[in-house]
Amino acid sequence: MKDPQLESSVYGVLDKRASDLRGRNISELDVQAGEVQNALGAPGRIRELCAFLEDDSLLSKAGLELTKRIGPPTAQATVFRYRVHGLPGTPLA
Repeated sequence: MKDPQLESSVYGVLDKRASDLRGRNISELDVQAGEVQNALGAPGRIRELCAFLEDDSLLSKAGLELTKRIGPPTAQATVFRYRVHGLPGTPLA
């Protein structure tokens, strides 16, 4: 069962990082699962965090598209690479 509070927190981290990059006109974002885990103070929840970092509906809401996962499916060292949508002058699609 999904934890709505954790989902909202993961969304907040992704949305802030994506917004910062949009402001600098950067179209690619790399996020390491362990960084999100540390930022949220969520020890022992790496499996859930990784699931949210790959969740299409959450990513769409944040204007992100997963392009690559580097590493095992559920590890702190796993890096998720996203395409950032909604750069100035482009549609959010």
